[in-house]
This record gives sequence, C-alpha cells and structure tokens, in this order.
Amino acid sequence: MRTLRSALSRAAGLSVALGGCGFSDVVVDDPPAPTSEPPAFVMSRMHALGMGGSTNPGYACHAIGAGPSGSMIYGDATNDVWVRELEDGGGLSVEVGSLELVLERRHYGRDFSQSRGVDQFVITTSSGARYQLVYWGGTECERCPPASVEPLPGDPQGCGATDAGGAP
Repeated sequence: MRTLRSALSRAAGLSVALGGCGFSDVVVDDPPAPTSEPPAFVMSRMHALGMGGSTNPGYACHAIGAGPSGSMIYGDATNDVWVRELEDGGGLSVEVGSLELVLERRHYGRDFSQSRGVDQFVITTSSGARYQLVYWGGTECERCPPASVEPLPGDPQGCGATDAGGAP
C-alpha cells in the first residue's frame, strides 16, 4: 500500500517536509517481490516528547526486498529534526539528524525483522526538542509495535491495548 505522499517522495527522490513539528502517517513500499525467503518488514514510529501532546506520531512500514528500492526523508519545516530511511537490499538504513548533524545511525536487516526485534531511542535536536523513535520488525506491516513496547506518551494511536501481534 502506498500513500500519495510516499509515492511522490520515491518518484522525486526528495524530502517530504511536514509542517511544524507534526508528522503524518506514511506507509511506504509495496510488498517485496516473491522470493524463497519469508517476507520481512521494518516499521517505525516517531513522536515529539514534551510538547503537550500536540503532535501526531509519524509511522512508516518498509518492505525489505531483494535489492535497493525507495528512500524517504521526512522532518519538520525547519529541519530541526529529520529522518532519512533508505532500503539498501539488505535492510533499512536509518539516519536521524538535526540541521546539519547526524544524531543517530541504525541498520535493520532481515534478521531484525524475522526475530521481531525492537529498537527504541530518544534524540535531542539542536533546538533542544526531544523525539522518541521506535523501530520494530515483522513479517507484515503492523501499525503498532509489539505489546512489550511501552506506548508513546499519551498513547496517541491507541497502541496501549495491543495484542502480542501488535495489532490494535
């Protein structure tokens, strides 16, 4: 499933700037081409901390395929926070930054997806804003992380009442 915003970002290879400090739901990539390997997906959520719950979390789901496919860059209108996600064939490479600084680099491969791995971290931008990011793996796109992950502050997506499969 592909939203218009993700299709445009893949086609242009440019950033998708989302206004203010709000992030909108984005689902990217079609399922990987059929292979002998089981399907592998890496999902992510991003949420601004300490902003009175006035922001929406961002969501993405990437299919890990047989070769490089799309990339996505998103952030706020000032580039105080940005996330670059690139599918490199072996997994999902992620950079999170602020202005010209790269604050975090991560890579999530097929093993991360198959083990239903979870990686959760907080970054602080150049302006002092804090964001929580959660990446998790699975064999299909799931809108919520596994139940073992503490819900985002205020639980804006209703993920606190999830089953073990991460479905709300």
